[in-house]
Amino acid sequence: MQKGKIGKAIERYPAFSLILNYIHNRNRTDRGRAFKDMVAEADNLTNGRRYLEQHIFSTFLADKYFYSQIMAETGLSKNTVQRYLGAFCKIGNLKILYIGRNKGTLYADGWFRKTPNNKLRKFSFMKNSPKIKEGLLKLPALIREYQGYSKYS
Repeated sequence: MQKGKIGKAIERYPAFSLILNYIHNRNRTDRGRAFKDMVAEADNLTNGRRYLEQHIFSTFLADKYFYSQIMAETGLSKNTVQRYLGAFCKIGNLKILYIGRNKGTLYADGWFRKTPNNKLRKFSFMKNSPKIKEGLLKLPALIREYQGYSKYS
């Protein structure tokens, strides 16, 4: 089977899948203390902002603790992780909700929506859309050009 341009770009940068899977799996379910802490932290930093005015964001705070965890789990350097987070924001896989100099940056990788059985299901911003496809084609350039974020993107 022949790979397309997007498949080749992703294959060339194996950290793409490592980081995206790590982030997605952190907040995959709506159970437990970690979920409640995530919601409280996001509400505190964003004044209760919601996705489409009603859905809870799936968030993570990129701070010292986050970087130590992802570096241990993936074996990647902090600089590499930061480059990919910057590229993911430009592509549309992540959204920056809050930038705190000392607290870290609060990112959203998706949102939770209630199902008919009253549970929450996670939906990722990574979807099959023209913007995401275009961004994935530019992945190598986006990773190389990362300079950090000084304002909301």
